Amino acid sequence: MKALLTLFTIFSLAFAKNDQEVITMTAVFDGYEDDTYFFTDSEDETYYIQEVSAEVSKMYDLQDIKYNGKTFKVTYETQKRLDENKEPYEVFVVTKLVLVE
Repeated sequence: MKALLTLFTIFSLAFAKNDQEVITMTAVFDGYEDDTYFFTDSEDETYYIQEVSAEVSKMYDLQDIKYNGKTFKVTYETQKRLDENKEPYEVFVVTKLVLVE
């Protein structure tokens, strides 16, 4: 029985999908509008982020325009969620934010 449980655990871990992707970048905060946080990196790539963790919100109120134009080291993750129709979708959530300037 122990061998069966061990085999099942190894099999499960081998085929488990990681539903979260964590990314860290340095980017300029462009502002907050329509429930979206906008960041632009050094290659002029714009990132549209839907949420900020409670921990980050305690440190930085990104809805305040005083942070517009500031450079941050941004860590965000992709989270998979289900809508009211049980359809999957992805949300980008800032999990760590450090002011560079």
